[in-house]
Amino acid sequence: MSDESPVFEKIPVRAGDLFTFRADRIAAFQGIEVVPHYHMMHELMWFRASTGSYTLGSEKFAIENNTLIFVPALMIHEMSIPEEENHSRYLLQFEKEWLDEYALASDTLQCGAVARWRRWRETMPIAWTCSLTGVANLMILPTRFFAR
Repeated sequence: MSDESPVFEKIPVRAGDLFTFRADRIAAFQGIEVVPHYHMMHELMWFRASTGSYTLGSEKFAIENNTLIFVPALMIHEMSIPEEENHSRYLLQFEKEWLDEYALASDTLQCGAVARWRRWRETMPIAWTCSLTGVANLMILPTRFFAR
């Protein structure tokens, strides 16, 4: 982590909503440096077309096209994306209670994860890091677990 004092980010959400979704498609992206920060919502990002780096806890990962990143609530993270053409990213930020509506287990959302794949229907390597243990791990997950 590049900063000893992470910033708390309050994610703006409409009253009564448990999530926010944003799609960024920018032809001439100017680049961005996001300082170490944390927030109360979980975050799922799909970098459809992008490059750069992302740090989850103490683990640094490369961002390439089709990188999927999950950041649990309260995990310190930062991001660096250089100036590039045709930047495309999807961002879903949500409260734990949003998953309760779908009867999904949300008590396991304590580890950050990074995955990337080249084509649908292939296996997807996933690296994850837990803020509690600081240990990075790797597993292989078939992409059939992700809707197209």
